[in-house]
Amino acid sequence: MADTAPRYEYSPPVGRKVVGGLDSLSQLADLADDLGSKKAVVITSPSLVKEKHLLERVETILGPRHVGTYSEVRPHSPIDSVRAAAQLVADADADTVVSLGGGSSIDTAKGVVWYADEESHAAPLIHIAIPSTLSGAEYTTDAGITFPEGKRVHRHPRIVPPGVILDPAVVATVPLEFLQTSLLNALAHCLEGLVSIGASPMTDAAYTHGIRLLNESHTILDTDEGRYLAQGGAALSAIHQVPVGLAHALVHIVGGKFKTPHAATHAIMGPAVMRFNLPYVAKRQRPIAESFGVSTNGLDDHEAAWEAVKAARAIATNLGVPAGLRDLGVPEDRLMEVAEEVPNDPCFITNPKRIESTDETMTALRWAWSGELPAP
Repeated sequence: MADTAPRYEYSPPVGRKVVGGLDSLSQLADLADDLGSKKAVVITSPSLVKEKHLLERVETILGPRHVGTYSEVRPHSPIDSVRAAAQLVADADADTVVSLGGGSSIDTAKGVVWYADEESHAAPLIHIAIPSTLSGAEYTTDAGITFPEGKRVHRHPRIVPPGVILDPAVVATVPLEFLQTSLLNALAHCLEGLVSIGASPMTDAAYTHGIRLLNESHTILDTDEGRYLAQGGAALSAIHQVPVGLAHALVHIVGGKFKTPHAATHAIMGPAVMRFNLPYVAKRQRPIAESFGVSTNGLDDHEAAWEAVKAARAIATNLGVPAGLRDLGVPEDRLMEVAEEVPNDPCFITNPKRIESTDETMTALRWAWSGELPAP
């Protein structure tokens, strides 16, 4: 009975209002009114400032409510940027931050909310997020802030933006290659989310449909329809925060050690770890194949799971990701360093298959390095 009806715990996502679809940006003022906003500061990056028409439109829609713009967001949200933005918010006596941009803009705004709450003990700020990528940062209860001694992840229930606007026209300001990268990151969360030790019927529903939307959109990201579908898929990949596993752990170590591109590393590591976990979670991987549009009629669970692995590899190939880590410059003679270091990553211990030795980890790493995945 335990295998077919496992016990689970489920916490519904923090309440928020999401407004999506073509020209949803025009609803910004109404959303601000609904949330009780009186004075707002826009937080964005220099790259979005270059999209002058977009920033000006946001400021115009906010109208008299707009009391300032902080446009010096930097990658990885350094604490000095957070403090500078927080100072602008305080000086303007604003009660709202509107983040416009990718994960760094959203995390900086979340950092301002955290800073106001924890450091200056000001009244809680309202946060409306207008994402331009598929990072999913607008749905999570954490923010990555970089301090002089390194990056820290701050978790706080009140930093989840209560308002989100998903407008395909905003996403259209991002180069297609970057958007494809962002999609692969969202897909990685779905792939590990479906086999997570924290999975539930509710999270399964989100991740399976997330894969469907991301798969359907990945070849048409240069259209409004494609961006619309991708935004929905990215939302479903991020709304539920369940424990992930070995793929994320290895991506953290490989990326940090060899400075490999994050999304490409995920896209290579994901199928390799799926294959590694397959004998233990094949039944849970079966819906992945079906979400990719693969017919599993007449296949047993292991055969269906193998189709899921191949489908995950195919979408990465379609988006130009090379087959193996060796193509990203990772030296084969340093794989053991990764295997020995990865147990220190918190995602390692939440892999659905318990890993007993570095030899096991090396199996997955060698597959990821070569790009050659053996059929089960």
